[in-house]
Amino acid sequence: MTIKGDVSGAFNQSQTIRVRVLAESFHKENPNAKKSNHHETLYGALDIDLTPQTTLGLGYLYQQRHIHPDNGLPLQGKTLISLPNKQYYGANWNRFNSKSHDLFADVKHEFTNGAVGQVSARFSKRDIDWNYAFPSSAIDKAQTFTAIGTARNIQQKAFTFDANYSRPFSTLDNVSEFVIGADYKTFHAEAKNARLPLAKGERLTVSELNHLPNIDLLIVKSFIIQSIQSRYKERLI
Repeated sequence: MTIKGDVSGAFNQSQTIRVRVLAESFHKENPNAKKSNHHETLYGALDIDLTPQTTLGLGYLYQQRHIHPDNGLPLQGKTLISLPNKQYYGANWNRFNSKSHDLFADVKHEFTNGAVGQVSARFSKRDIDWNYAFPSSAIDKAQTFTAIGTARNIQQKAFTFDANYSRPFSTLDNVSEFVIGADYKTFHAEAKNARLPLAKGERLTVSELNHLPNIDLLIVKSFIIQSIQSRYKERLI
């Protein structure tokens, strides 16, 4: 199901200020996991004519996504599992979340000689987080399998700046364009990840995997590392 709204128009009578707002929400059921996946978007833009030749543009874009991960079906021994199969081979707490923020700004000026100059900047922020479990082996005759969990947390920030100037000119009855510009970009990212066997490596049924106690794999990994470091220090003493 999709719900969408899009409104645009002039903010004043002289139409020197124009605005647009767009909002969208998308929902789709995951029949196997019996949960819904959804994606939301919000966008806003504002254009202001500072002079008849100069325009300031401002914008904002927000997106978020919430998904209940489904890694598909494992093998049945050495063959593909029989279909149809509506069982969910994952934990009920499986999750994938992402959020992003983008800010835009630009100034555009049209010169009397036909040249155009533009300066623009953009700031972006991304946050991605997932934590889910799935089978790590084929299903045996007892309808059991081993399971593994994976998790990751990613944070990204980026800033870009661009300035350019273009001017048309004629040569031999052809119109060409002279363009000069410069750009700058910075990017910073931090990431944490974990991939660990679940249930102490014991084999599980589908129901047992579905109802596996909620585990934050990044916290578990951090605890394991701290325990190893502590034991290593004790041996050195």
